[in-house]
Amino acid sequence: MNLYVYSGRLGDYLLEKGWLSHEQLQVAVDEQRRTGRRLGEVLVSSGAITRQQLQRAISAQMRVDVWDLRNMPPDNAVARRVPERLAKQHMVLPLREVADRVDVGMVDPTDLDALEQVQMVLRQPVRVVLVDEADMREAIGRIFGLLQTAEQAAKALPGKPAPAEGEGARPAADEADEPVVAFVQNLLEQAVRLGASDVHIEPGPDKVRIRLRVDGVLQTVMESPFGLHGRVVSRLKVLSGMDIGERRLPQDGRFAVQIAGRSLDCRCATMPLAHGEKMVIRLLDKHGGALSIRSLGLPEHVVESVQRVLHMPHGLFLVVGPTGSGKSTTLAACLQEYDRERLNVMTVEDPIEYEIPHVSQSQINPKAGLTFESALIHFLRQDPDVIMVGEIRDQATAELAVRAALTGHIVLSTLHTNDAASTVSRLVDMGVNPFLIASALRGVFSQRLVRLVCPYCGEEYEPSTSLRVLLMALGVESGNPLRRAVGCAECHDGYLHRAAVGEFLEMTPRLAAAIGDHQSAEVLREIAIDEGMRPLHVAGLQLAAEGRTTVEEVLRVTSEVQWREPQESGVQ
Repeated sequence: MNLYVYSGRLGDYLLEKGWLSHEQLQVAVDEQRRTGRRLGEVLVSSGAITRQQLQRAISAQMRVDVWDLRNMPPDNAVARRVPERLAKQHMVLPLREVADRVDVGMVDPTDLDALEQVQMVLRQPVRVVLVDEADMREAIGRIFGLLQTAEQAAKALPGKPAPAEGEGARPAADEADEPVVAFVQNLLEQAVRLGASDVHIEPGPDKVRIRLRVDGVLQTVMESPFGLHGRVVSRLKVLSGMDIGERRLPQDGRFAVQIAGRSLDCRCATMPLAHGEKMVIRLLDKHGGALSIRSLGLPEHVVESVQRVLHMPHGLFLVVGPTGSGKSTTLAACLQEYDRERLNVMTVEDPIEYEIPHVSQSQINPKAGLTFESALIHFLRQDPDVIMVGEIRDQATAELAVRAALTGHIVLSTLHTNDAASTVSRLVDMGVNPFLIASALRGVFSQRLVRLVCPYCGEEYEPSTSLRVLLMALGVESGNPLRRAVGCAECHDGYLHRAAVGEFLEMTPRLAAAIGDHQSAEVLREIAIDEGMRPLHVAGLQLAAEGRTTVEEVLRVTSEVQWREPQESGVQ
């Protein structure tokens, strides 16, 4: 008997829990009989229940525990004890070995034929646990895909060690290098498939951990044999133009690659660690679609304020925030606001992350003497209308940017500060005269990236009274039900994609006077809020109140207030 086929018990359980109506159940049963699909999958795909609710129902009926593969990945060595064919055909995978038994994950715990085959292969007692089908497919693909190429590469390497320190690169690849090339290609393809922004290759005492940053959060995808580490790093060094004989100092490089029809710019950076070199690869899609201010997901009043500042005759506009908060993407979107056929728009970046038509883009080259400062000096001789400086890093660049804004140019740039009001203090600390800042600065947008709750599995819930009081005290309007992250085949831990959230400080006479009087960042922040600025955490909570993200995600990113909503208990 297949538990997913309606036998009366599963449906009754869902009805009893209030997760399903009689009408929804009847429609699903009719669909199941017509198509032959599993009832549970019909209910989930139609949106009648969530995948988490289905798992809880199956877990309660079968009295088996639920295993979250995202938070507890399988032991690769144990998982590989069953053939790939068996794992894929029956959606079954050994997860870990405990004492004399093996925990085996199954999508359908009633598949006795699959369980019997697994027991014959393992020759050990097993304990069945329930896993999500989408998570199972991803785990099988990772274990028998990426790990398989890693093992093939490792087998090809004995007797052919990586170059020792001080040795140069071998000029040509041979047959033993081909598995390494395949592994690197497989790794990059999986990173693109999962929507990763960064790849981390981290050596340990006996294994190499590989993690991907997806929607701002790192996820471990595999642990490879340590012997493969040197070859993989060397391969990436060759691709990115680094010196593979230098292992004592950090290096930077880049290369371009075509994956799944997309042209990616891969920025590589190494760092010597105790057990070898760590390699981080940042994946940039230069042609990732047309950007616009509205595509960032900002509220309409913020969009209008930014557009108003961008179209002023001259002045300085800054986008601030920590590394990885999307500042470069926001600046690229801002440049789309200009008529680039009639205006001379010039940028100096490090590196060029987005190629924008009809914009004169240049990349700094410190070795050749081209820095942000020197580029800005020469830009002023090129009759520019709009100047974009990738980042203000020092006093000279800051002063040049301010003076360019005061002499009839529109200047856009970024700065690393925690909030909009602190930007002024940062510029003053760099040595810029407060009076010049007050005269040149037109607006500051401080931003973060928050993960959006998955539209397929996000679960509505009724917030507690204390949370409602908190939202009301912050002036957050809640017209829609709040949602929580659940997790399904379409998302990562209940979230899918990210959007910018931020606070916009627009210069006013009152703020300009306070800056000229050398007022502190705290005073400037109070004035800006009084003049209409919505603080960062409030803007984020408003996004949660609209059902687009969760309260927990906003507070994780902004850390302005502490809050923990009690979680619903369930069968685990």
